[in-house]
Amino acid sequence: MANFLETFSVYYSYFLPALVAYALVSPTSLRNWLAVQETPVLVQIRSVEERDRRKWEQRASLAITVVVGVVMLVLINLPRMGILIPGVVIDSWFGVFLGGVLAVAFFMTIYREFTWVRFMCRRDLDGDVKICEVPTDYLQDHGRLLVWSLMFSSAFISLAALLFDNGMAIVLLTISTVYMINLNPFPRMTMKRSIKFCMTLSTIYIVCGLMLFFRLPSQQPRSPYIQYASPIISERPEWWAHNSLKWGGWVISMLWSILQGPLIALCYRYDFNNWIQDHPEKGSLLAQSLAVALLPENDPELSPGVLVPAKSLIPSFSKPYYTAVLCSWLVTHLITLVWIPIMDEGLRFAFAPIAGTLAMPVMCITILIVAWVRYEVSDLWEYREDWKITTTYLPDDEEARAALCILHEAPGPIFERAARWAAMYHMAGEARMHRTFSSYVLFTISYRLVVLLLHFLYFYLH
Repeated sequence: MANFLETFSVYYSYFLPALVAYALVSPTSLRNWLAVQETPVLVQIRSVEERDRRKWEQRASLAITVVVGVVMLVLINLPRMGILIPGVVIDSWFGVFLGGVLAVAFFMTIYREFTWVRFMCRRDLDGDVKICEVPTDYLQDHGRLLVWSLMFSSAFISLAALLFDNGMAIVLLTISTVYMINLNPFPRMTMKRSIKFCMTLSTIYIVCGLMLFFRLPSQQPRSPYIQYASPIISERPEWWAHNSLKWGGWVISMLWSILQGPLIALCYRYDFNNWIQDHPEKGSLLAQSLAVALLPENDPELSPGVLVPAKSLIPSFSKPYYTAVLCSWLVTHLITLVWIPIMDEGLRFAFAPIAGTLAMPVMCITILIVAWVRYEVSDLWEYREDWKITTTYLPDDEEARAALCILHEAPGPIFERAARWAAMYHMAGEARMHRTFSSYVLFTISYRLVVLLLHFLYFYLH
């Protein structure tokens, strides 16, 4: 027991903040999903100039990505070429970039969860959901003070974590980062694909980990890549070098906690969906409570806003899948503490990848067992959510403009008109949305494989 408590005191900061983030983001994602379902599709006619502009933006984004990737590859290979970069330069560049990202994540988490500001869901011309605050007189009068206060607090927390290795600041930044990244789900979420994705990804990681374990040579001379660290450390103050070299550890633990978050939040929303089906009268009352945000002026490129329901409007409901998957995640991490040794301080971040990889198949199997016990395997397998509704824009001609005028003059609420328009013209966008989701999944898998390859090269060359 004493050994377990000692191990827990060493590794708790690598997984307990993610648990808090999951508990915060799951109810928030449910409230966002309820508002998204009632958010109408914005109907516009896309002109030739608009299509050309979109193509130019996509090409520019691709070019920037390629340039950044080439620069990163060059920087990674500079040590092997014998080119030494001062450690202060690396710390300054990485610290400013990382500190800015973490400060923004902390700011947005506090702004979303712990202020009185109300938020609404709107759709843009591409069908993407935009969540923004509802403008009020009080927010216009005191919003600047609120924003500046949160900005200074976020910057202070970020500096405390990066420069002084403050444990509480690191925990707060980890919670906020995992929260913000898991708050924005994929354009299309299905339980079947989520389970398959987690099982496939965990299998790849386990196989790569076994290959790394059995092929890693026991004795290897130091390579230029590792020798590169010695002149860098000597250029820094001792406390600075000690703290800055630990950045990568808890950043990796943050990134690894992102993989399980979408599945956990999806189980929370699926539990609510089952509860609504068993209590349809509660669902109708909740749908009636969703109000349209009254704005002083409408944005022609955004649909009418639907208020995100307050926490008090969400009734309590049973959560068998959410409880089971969260407990399986936690139990897997606690069991990992039993057999994993206390590693050197520079390698303790490996706990998050090891425990997270083992947790993913356990979570998936737990979900399937709960569904089998409740006789809901088929319903679970077919559950899906469409967060993004891709519309097919009409060409810029007279017939399309006439059809749009007739639609705008049709009687009925704006939501009904938008629904009729979407039913007529968004069918062809289903395939494009499927391709978008598939591309995102392939990019995520490729990115993780590259990171794992870099880790393998690091240990192999060492």
